[in-house]
Amino acid sequence: MLAGNMGSRERMEYTVVGETVNLASRLCGIANSGQIVIPRELYMNLNIKERILAAEYQAIRLRGIKQPVTTYLVENMNADWQGTLEEQFSMIEQTEQLETCDA
Repeated sequence: MLAGNMGSRERMEYTVVGETVNLASRLCGIANSGQIVIPRELYMNLNIKERILAAEYQAIRLRGIKQPVTTYLVENMNADWQGTLEEQFSMIEQTEQLETCDA
């Protein structure tokens, strides 16, 4: 991905371009409201795969890439990770409450 000011002296715009941006845009385009769609490459990362439950969704074609990109629809979080996440949210809430009381 390339990010920065692009254009001419008369018209300069901050933007991002590249394969990653194209993929992100297409994933957003096939996701319905409230859905999370991720590429197979991300889902197969062990740090991700052990934390979520996902099902193969659909293959999409991207300009400049010969093979279709297989996507997964995230259905839920793994129960073990859900508990960890809830604990982390609870700690954040407690910290915010303490900061509010101190102010």
